[in-house]
Parts: sequence; C-alpha cells; structure tokens
Amino acid sequence: MIKIIVRNWRYDPVILSGSDKVSIEVKEKSEYFADVRISVKRGETLRLVLENVEPNVPHGFIIEGYTEPIVVPPGKTVEVEFVADKPGTFSFYCTVFCGTGHPLHRGTFVVI
Repeated sequence: MIKIIVRNWRYDPVILSGSDKVSIEVKEKSEYFADVRISVKRGETLRLVLENVEPNVPHGFIIEGYTEPIVVPPGKTVEVEFVADKPGTFSFYCTVFCGTGHPLHRGTFVVI
C-alpha cells in the first residue's frame, strides 16, 4: 500500500506496506515540485491512498494505462486498487487544473 500526499504541484508518496514489492525514488524535490518514480513488481496488487492536503483546491490523478481519472476533493482521501499486470513505464499526473504549476504535477510509474 502506498499513501500519496497530494499537494499543489507535487505528489509525495510513502510506502505503508509491501516495501519488498514496491520502491519509490525522488530524483529532485522542491517546495513546489518532486520528480517521483514509483516502481512495482509485475503481478502485484497495488492500493494507492491519495490524500489531498490542500484545503481549497481539488486535485486529480491518473496512471495512463492503469487507472481512470480520479478527483481528490480538498481535504479528502480517495483509494484506488489495481493489479500491475502490464510491464513498462507509464506517466501519472494531475487531471484537474490546479494552478500555474499544474504541468509539473506528474511522475513516473514503472512495472518490472
């Protein structure tokens, strides 16, 4: 299980369980941006807990090829579960315009 703190223009993931099957790499991070890479073993069931810590701004989330677009209302938490059954590299990003840094609100999901 991965908890992803959603805030303006960055995702901050934390592994809650299954650290032997999932890894997180943050290549670059600032107050408004994080270059995040989440890797998981093929065939694993992955549960994402998306927590929007912004009090007034909704955010979105999608992993292309895996999830439907998800809206996370301000101050709320949304969960999604899926099987990582397709190997490859996939983008994830915010699907709700959230201000000037919106184009940076993204990351990479890798199934190995």
